Amino acid sequence: MTTPSGHMNMAVLIVIIWMLIRLSLSNEAITEYRYHVCSNTTTFTPNSTYQSNLNQVLSSLISNSTRDTRFYNTSVGQDPGTVVYGSFLCRGDVTIDMCQECLTTTAKDLVENCPIEKVAVIWYNPCMVRYSNKSFFGRMESKPAITLVNTQEIAEKFWFSQLIKVSMNDSVTRAVNTPPVAKKYATKEAYFSASETLYSLVQCTPDLNSSDCDECLRGMVSSIPSCCYGQVGAYVLNPSCNIRYETYPFYEFTAAPTHTPVLLPPPPIGSKVRCFLQSDGAMDILSYVWKHWRDGTVLEILDPSLGNSYSRNEVIRCIQIGLLCVEEDPADRPTIVTVVLMLSSYSVSLALPQKPAFYPQTRTDRDMPSIGGKYDKPTSKS
Repeated sequence: MTTPSGHMNMAVLIVIIWMLIRLSLSNEAITEYRYHVCSNTTTFTPNSTYQSNLNQVLSSLISNSTRDTRFYNTSVGQDPGTVVYGSFLCRGDVTIDMCQECLTTTAKDLVENCPIEKVAVIWYNPCMVRYSNKSFFGRMESKPAITLVNTQEIAEKFWFSQLIKVSMNDSVTRAVNTPPVAKKYATKEAYFSASETLYSLVQCTPDLNSSDCDECLRGMVSSIPSCCYGQVGAYVLNPSCNIRYETYPFYEFTAAPTHTPVLLPPPPIGSKVRCFLQSDGAMDILSYVWKHWRDGTVLEILDPSLGNSYSRNEVIRCIQIGLLCVEEDPADRPTIVTVVLMLSSYSVSLALPQKPAFYPQTRTDRDMPSIGGKYDKPTSKS
């Protein structure tokens, strides 16, 4: 029976966890330098009209950080030789204060790092500022392109890569289908395993039309397998759009995050038709499961409509427990108490299942290889 003090302790724990999540997100939102590019092919003279116009542009960008779209562009000057075009883009989830703080820092750094260049772009987390002596408003530009990669790798590279592709393409579709004056911004959370969630974000400058935004973002998504295969995080940037994914939350949630199940495509091998009637005789469901377990292909028995809305390790563990319960020798079968412990705790190690009772010994089965080490023991949970 739960006591009032137990409810109180649980409430306090929930509050503490929520505060820690908010703190981690706030730390992520702190202004942090990413990269900058200055084109020294065109320069201006210090204290010239161009520099004066540039200073006005940067000041105007900072003062317009309150825009709902977290985006603004402007130009100063009439003479083609001295006109300056500038714009900023803040990440779609940041507050006005965060955006303004980032723009102030970024503008200062641009002046220091690109003191006489007429064309420059700089990326910070969570904003971008650029300026040029030629208009770039409403035009998709894929260069310069910058890729920042998290050096940590994930074990199941193929499935993780597929989840990134599906999640991000879904986000791209939502971002490009926003109204013309709205943010072209979308995020998505998708389960990868019981303990890992993929967080992804895509964003275009709102002055792009839907077609250009789509081209910009999908081009980035398609580059991930070649630049970042198996990496747990990556940040791809250009002047017109950016994408990012991590296994931790790096953007603010306007509400509690919802984890949408993602249907993944099949692995790159020939798929097998699920059928319990084989040419060499009848095969019941137990035989079917055992055969796939012995072949190391047990996940092929799952309904494809489940997509990725399950933990691979937990499914394998449940199937393994089920096979232990139908072993040929009753003495080897676990008791109901042991089964409950197996299902509720990873601290209980599992034996390798042996042939089930009433299993028909077909010609194919006699030649089946041992499962070997195809499935590693799931990582222990604390």
